Amino acid sequence: MVPEIFQDRDFEADLNHYDVEILPCFGQHSLRYSTVPTIFINTEPDVHSARQEYQHLVDARPCSVFAVTAWSRTNSWGFDQTLDYLSNAVYVVRKNSVMPRVTGGRKRWTANALFGGWMRPRLLMFESIVNAGVLEDTLVTFMQRNTDHIVEWNDPRYKNYQSPALSQFDTEEFRNRAYHDGKINTMIKLSGKHGAGWISHIIPYEIYNNTMVSLVTETVNLAVPDTFYISEKISKPLFLAQPFWTYGCQHYLARLRELGFQTFAEFWDESYDSISDQDQRARAMIDSYLEFQKLDRQQKIDIVKKTTRVTEHNRALIRDPQFLFGSLTAKIKSLASK
Repeated sequence: MVPEIFQDRDFEADLNHYDVEILPCFGQHSLRYSTVPTIFINTEPDVHSARQEYQHLVDARPCSVFAVTAWSRTNSWGFDQTLDYLSNAVYVVRKNSVMPRVTGGRKRWTANALFGGWMRPRLLMFESIVNAGVLEDTLVTFMQRNTDHIVEWNDPRYKNYQSPALSQFDTEEFRNRAYHDGKINTMIKLSGKHGAGWISHIIPYEIYNNTMVSLVTETVNLAVPDTFYISEKISKPLFLAQPFWTYGCQHYLARLRELGFQTFAEFWDESYDSISDQDQRARAMIDSYLEFQKLDRQQKIDIVKKTTRVTEHNRALIRDPQFLFGSLTAKIKSLASK
């Protein structure tokens, strides 16, 4: 059972030779016991959120290898073998494979800020955008999640907001499936010719192409705040060759650079990345963006044009099969041959 995400002929042949089974990590509560070496692909940042299922997987498949998208410097995953795997980036690349990079020049809005579900750092960013008077120049989503109520949401400052233009630019599938009863649900499972994934892996190209830059608020594991996590959120501007500000764990941008991506300290202040307090880091990120907002339209265009060297590097890297699969396949083959 090899998901289409691994439909690389050479890789698939080697896996079949070693009789390795590849399964998505979640939804395997009824998995039967087997000594077949099994690779579980996990796309979640928090091992503790699925503790019971993980334990079942470990018991059912003792000869298992876990491939993950999240890293934590202080919390191990607790398995014999754990492989780094950028699965969310792969999903974005595969699902949007023929999509071109964003175009240059004058844009109708300065930034897209697709914050999605309510979260305190996102609330602080949203308030900063509103207070600075640049809401109309920023395409924003900020909505209650379609999930159980969270006590924090009792704060009256939480209000749903969607830029009116999003109804025009968002993909029809996303509009029809993600927005219901004034709430947003991006965790809708998809399957198709490019393998499994979430509806949020589909890029709303017109939203990005009508803006100069992206404001990204990555998934943050508040229980383990140093978890470095690459989701579809940062994968989209990387794939589209668009400059970005990113809120994630402390040193998130530094960790991106360790992987080989480039960021934008040459063009604006990225010192927010080193701030340890998550609220202060969120405010500082938006403050940096608001400094960019103060420039006139032509100055913004000129700066974005100068970032092309960086954005094209990022686009090439995230689309490189060797970058996405090279170390993973080599490690799996090595483990499977033992």
